[in-house]
Amino acid sequence: MSSQGLPARRSARGIDLWSAEWIKFWSLRSTPIGLMLGTALSLYLAVDNSRRGILPLTGSHGPLTPEQAAFDGFSWLPAMLGAGLLGTQFVVGEYASGLIRTTFTAVPDRRRVGAAKIALLSALTGAGALVVAACGLVIALNVVPQPNPAGTQPLRAVLASVLALPTCALIGMALGALLRDAAGAGIGVCALLGFVPIMVRPNSNHCLTHVANALPYYSWGRLTAGTGARGTMPVGTAWATLAAWVAGSVFVIVVTLDRRDV
Repeated sequence: MSSQGLPARRSARGIDLWSAEWIKFWSLRSTPIGLMLGTALSLYLAVDNSRRGILPLTGSHGPLTPEQAAFDGFSWLPAMLGAGLLGTQFVVGEYASGLIRTTFTAVPDRRRVGAAKIALLSALTGAGALVVAACGLVIALNVVPQPNPAGTQPLRAVLASVLALPTCALIGMALGALLRDAAGAGIGVCALLGFVPIMVRPNSNHCLTHVANALPYYSWGRLTAGTGARGTMPVGTAWATLAAWVAGSVFVIVVTLDRRDV
């Protein structure tokens, strides 16, 4: 009897833990508001690109394809920064309030707490990315007169976007777990996901090209083939780079939460 009941109790505890993280996430008013505003802003920029048919920020004044309008790098950069900052707040907020001590007292297995946080953050940012990517692409296909050239892959662009925002969120969460300081983690996110991609571009020189291609921004740009964030690496390398950022961030989050004192 007891052996049959154990799996059910473990599953219930896992669901309860995920539910607790969901409640903590939505209890911070700034967090869901920021998520919804970021989604709305990115979608608006994609619609605006489609309506105008040009990208003034990138110096592109010719006709756009729907893919370029929906996945313009400068339109998605605020969403990537927002996802990263959301990830830092998801951890730093608990350390600042002391709620993390209560959480670890209730659930001594810190790795399961980290896994629940990772799953919830990835699901929320992935859902936001799916809304922006799918809706922006549908609107662009109906508004932009220029058809997509042969060889484009809109589905790949949508999937890359759905992976890119959770990647940025997990990077922010990893920085938050390491630094435990809102200002420091926020500066790190803005530098890694915003400042460095703008300052370091592919094709500037050999060394800087490798640095740029290692950034999530240019990996996403290579997969979406949008304007303003075109990476130069092979498609397989771009997927592998995003996956490496996810794996590295998850490792840092789990180990840091498990090993460091609160």
